[in-house]
Amino acid sequence: MFFFALTVLLPINSTMFPSGDGVVKSKLQVQTHSIWDESSVDNNRTITQCTDLTHNDHPCVGGAKVQMFTGFYLAFTYFFTFLTLYMVNRHTRRILRIRQDYLGTQSTITDWTLHITGIPKELKDENRIRQLIEKLIIGDVVSITLCHNWAPVDKLVADRSKELHELERAWSVLHRKQQDILKAKQEQAVRSTSFSVDQHDLLDVEDVALGRSLTAEGINLLPPSLSEELYESYRPKLYIWYGPFGLCTRLVDAIDHHEKRLRQLDGHILTAHEASYDPADLAFVTMDSTTACQMAIQALMDPRPRVLLTNTAPSPLDVVWRNTYASCNQWRLKSWMVTIIISILSAFWLFIVAAVATMLSLCTIKKVFPKLGNAIESHTWLGAAVQSGFPVLIVTILNTLVPLLYEFLSYR
Repeated sequence: MFFFALTVLLPINSTMFPSGDGVVKSKLQVQTHSIWDESSVDNNRTITQCTDLTHNDHPCVGGAKVQMFTGFYLAFTYFFTFLTLYMVNRHTRRILRIRQDYLGTQSTITDWTLHITGIPKELKDENRIRQLIEKLIIGDVVSITLCHNWAPVDKLVADRSKELHELERAWSVLHRKQQDILKAKQEQAVRSTSFSVDQHDLLDVEDVALGRSLTAEGINLLPPSLSEELYESYRPKLYIWYGPFGLCTRLVDAIDHHEKRLRQLDGHILTAHEASYDPADLAFVTMDSTTACQMAIQALMDPRPRVLLTNTAPSPLDVVWRNTYASCNQWRLKSWMVTIIISILSAFWLFIVAAVATMLSLCTIKKVFPKLGNAIESHTWLGAAVQSGFPVLIVTILNTLVPLLYEFLSYR
């Protein structure tokens, strides 16, 4: 574009506008007129002559030359438009080729896997999905995982994680109490040993050192029966509700209760794994190469809207598995809700920033706190910090917190 503008348009422009770019310099004091002079139009609205933008620099020329001049600009407008489209198309193809070459070098399972959503009822079978993809003749299917409604299993696993957390906390409380008891017994043993040496001076130094080493190693110096009583008395307790409508309570050992619940949940989970569940409308398909995977993603599986949609599969760590068995209506509802909430919050952020900028303006501060406003005005650095630094700080904090909030909304 620069080449054609320099070699074609610039000479034409210089011929039509000898003074340069058509802008009159102030020191020339020349009156500026339009390229179409009123005197050049007769009663039939035909052009007879024209004047340059600089009235005193260019002689009158005919209408044919003006039409040729404007025709050049019109032609090059189309030329530059088609040239821009050609360059954009060329660079797009180059980017796609580089992307395909890069994807072809990837060899992980994630790069070979795609996920299909909106599977109709007649295709909710792994063999049927395999046949559908292999009919495209783009590659071989290595494996297919059709998601099912695993909500009961997920609930049991969540309950097990909660019970395991409570059991670990109970053991931590008991361990801390044991450490406190052991520390108290060690201090008591050291005091009794020091008292014996000071009063009687009958113990050998080696025996005293041996006694201190035994207490430091945590050897119980109390009788076994007393140690068991202390151990049982310091075990954490828990109130459980039972009976009709859960109106009765009972005090039980927390560790034993959580261990019992954990064993029960393990049995329920094993039983739930053997059960069969309804298939969902989402499946993960692993192809034999990255090229086949990309071709399957770009292929149109079904002409109906929102049916058999293909996309790249995320990493297993990034998959929210509770969303894999959600229906399309639930996905759509969640997507709309997140979009609406983000839109409302975006307007809310603008209101906050505008309100803060108004409150930190010097005029507002002087109206509310005159002395503070005068102090800020008298100090250059303080005024710059209040009027420029604080708004930037607030905007930076919002920019830091907003992505975290959006991520929370997306995962919820």
